[in-house]
Amino acid sequence: GEKSMIRQSFDNNFAFSDLTPSELEPMVDAFEKVEYQKGDTIAEKGERDCFFYVVQDGEVSFDVEGTSVAKGKSGDVFGELALVYSCNRATTVKADGETSLLRLHQNNYRHIRKHQVARSVSGRMRLLKKVHFFKDADELDLIQLASAMVPHIFKAKDDLTHTFKEAPFCLIEEGSVKSSSDTGSP
Repeated sequence: GEKSMIRQSFDNNFAFSDLTPSELEPMVDAFEKVEYQKGDTIAEKGERDCFFYVVQDGEVSFDVEGTSVAKGKSGDVFGELALVYSCNRATTVKADGETSLLRLHQNNYRHIRKHQVARSVSGRMRLLKKVHFFKDADELDLIQLASAMVPHIFKAKDDLTHTFKEAPFCLIEEGSVKSSSDTGSP
């Protein structure tokens, strides 16, 4: 359904790449559905548009000076730059027929992100306090460390060997990891 399509649109998308699955859910819930008819302008080149879009049904054209330069179909996305950076549209986007889009407003995105950052830092501080090495650490040091921590999201069966060799230390914030020796046995 709609929510599944929205979740898929987050895959490999820089605007959402650092969020955990549980952090993505408020984003999913903030999308709204909009309908357009053939020829309707969704976004105009050079104008500020504050939405990230997922094409649910139908097709859109991306036009520059009246010439179609690309098409978008079900599952395709556009508007990440406008969402994150408040950029003006690089192309005019029009509906090629009856088209349903799912969209997320920049204000909703930023509001959710702001609250997630605050929760993430406090959650990471709680996680750090559970680590014996940090039990006597100064609060300010923990805040700085928690703020500097970068989340990495992995899928089931991903090989994390390279990631863990590169990082000074890793904490599992959500989920679980199976470790095995060089011989392949647990």
